[in-house]
Amino acid sequence: MVRQIREWQPDAVIYVMANLHVSREKNSPETEFNNININDKNAAAALLANGKDIFYLDANPLFTDEEGYLKEELTFDGVHLYAQHYDAWRQFLLEHAVEPERAHAADTTGTDGADPAGAEDAHAAG
Repeated sequence: MVRQIREWQPDAVIYVMANLHVSREKNSPETEFNNININDKNAAAALLANGKDIFYLDANPLFTDEEGYLKEELTFDGVHLYAQHYDAWRQFLLEHAVEPERAHAADTTGTDGADPAGAEDAHAAG
């Protein structure tokens, strides 16, 4: 899938998201709905990241309890979040987004090629 996205959008920054864990009640070794399987899938997904233009993000710490289960109060079926919690997920994505250097350089270079005021500081912070 990453290869296809790269073919369609060669300059895209790709984020591979971890699957969220399931609740204690939903966790079942007899089905695919268990955190051991989810962790295995997440570990495989993380290998797709290269730290340059493909990044792996794991929001599980936002939504899981101390034992790694999806918090019961955040879910209606043990798998999916209630919509009211999407904003926390959105905020996580905003805080962990990466600004590619090539896009940043294109956006901060003036018409004469000079670095506009503050752009050097933005490079250091990013």
